[in-house]
Amino acid sequence: MYELNNIEGKGKDATADYSSTKYTSLDSSPSISTTKSKRPVKLNPPLWNTLEFYIHFFIVIISIVYMFYVGYHISKETNPNYAIYSKRLEDGWLFGRKDNSDAQFASFRDNYGALLLALISYLFLSHLYRIYFVPKSPAKLSTQPLRRTYFFLSFALIFLYILFGNSLFKILIILSINFLITMTLQGSKLNPIITWIFNLAVLFANERYDAYKFEWINESLAFLDSNVGLLARWDVTFNICMLRMVSFNMDYYWSYHPSPDSTEKNDRDHAPLTEKDRIIGSCFKEDYNYINYLSYILYTPLFLAGPIITFNNFISQASKKKLRYPKEIDIKSTFIYGVRLLAAILTMEIMLHFIYVVAISKSRAWMGFTPFELKVGTEVIIDGLLGVKYSTYNMLIVFTFVALWHDISLKLLAWGWLIWIFILPETIVTRIFTEKRFGDYPYYRHLCAVGGVLNLLTMWAANLVGFAVGLDGMKVLLSDIFRTSDGLISLGICCISIFCAVQIMFEIREEEKRKNINQEIRY
Repeated sequence: MYELNNIEGKGKDATADYSSTKYTSLDSSPSISTTKSKRPVKLNPPLWNTLEFYIHFFIVIISIVYMFYVGYHISKETNPNYAIYSKRLEDGWLFGRKDNSDAQFASFRDNYGALLLALISYLFLSHLYRIYFVPKSPAKLSTQPLRRTYFFLSFALIFLYILFGNSLFKILIILSINFLITMTLQGSKLNPIITWIFNLAVLFANERYDAYKFEWINESLAFLDSNVGLLARWDVTFNICMLRMVSFNMDYYWSYHPSPDSTEKNDRDHAPLTEKDRIIGSCFKEDYNYINYLSYILYTPLFLAGPIITFNNFISQASKKKLRYPKEIDIKSTFIYGVRLLAAILTMEIMLHFIYVVAISKSRAWMGFTPFELKVGTEVIIDGLLGVKYSTYNMLIVFTFVALWHDISLKLLAWGWLIWIFILPETIVTRIFTEKRFGDYPYYRHLCAVGGVLNLLTMWAANLVGFAVGLDGMKVLLSDIFRTSDGLISLGICCISIFCAVQIMFEIREEEKRKNINQEIRY
């Protein structure tokens, strides 16, 4: 047993009773309490080198290999359905294979060279600008302008004009209207209401009016419609812009209604300590200006695919870009992240070159497929719950919005509502069978894994409805599964494989707990 019993106090008092504590190996510890958190954190002994997990590893590896084989088999030219979906395939660049049927990923693949050139140019000019035009110390006073944002905005306007051509002016008009809304309404309760109405209306309008035309304003402006840049569909990536627009307006609104957890600062010497502090801590009122607003929304490295950070967080740090609170970058973790990114891109390329699931799905060319073959190309991973007190309502609102945000269609709306319905049992069960009450029972981990199997199967079903076969196709699939012996056998095999994978995921979470505890003890 490794146990630190209620070590409290400060300085020398914190370790005064250390000699009386009971401890042995950390690896065998069931629980631990630290000075940072008085609540005990349950720690289970590692299971990596046990017979059970060797079996889990074996089953998962065999399942992945077999799934890849099945996907490759249904994508072969000898497949009876190949003639139906082959028209969607294009020549690839790996092993003489075809694909490029995923339109969004194809837009990246077809412009690898241009994106790499933009990356190198951005890094070079960014460092050059910082050396000659940006003060060495961060701007901590409200009267000090954030000069770095001038470079962000200038580069972004050039980059986006190359990408979208004259459509950039359409984007700027929408952004300007959104900015005027929040600047006019400020701390009024109408601010978030009008903000959401406007941004949702823009999503619908983009879809309804095919991203608009200049000639609608005046026929003499029709020549502007001919220059659409490298990516004609600017409205596809605009969905991510919409999230940033809402973030800016809400951060500005909350600056008039500060959270009890946020602290009032007269200067920038008291920098936020955590990511939460950077998010809930409002900026100076002077920071919510048009230049910073455009710099945040159009920030080149994050524009096309995210990730999304809030405006407050962006101004607070912007990752060592000499804004309010520069954040130090760990070179090692950044390098590892880069390697993982390249590995993810390569994995995506290999999958799309060998398994033509996108072309098959778009062509609805799955006649004669077994339930297992139809499942191969779909996967959804849902991690975590939303909210606490009103989590049920939050999830319904969030998944409805996410469905409409992806695409305005009944199929995706059904997907969002199915996700909500399927998560409800998990929410209820986890509140009843809590780890605090049942965690010490030996069967608890396995019971949770069974729940994970059911959760992932329902997520898979919802994903099929939203992105592949639709509601009608799902009825046929369920009929094939539960009315045929092959379907039931496939379902059983899937359950066993997912059960083993969930056990591994649980152990990864436990390993993260152990590392966090070790770091707390060290510091």
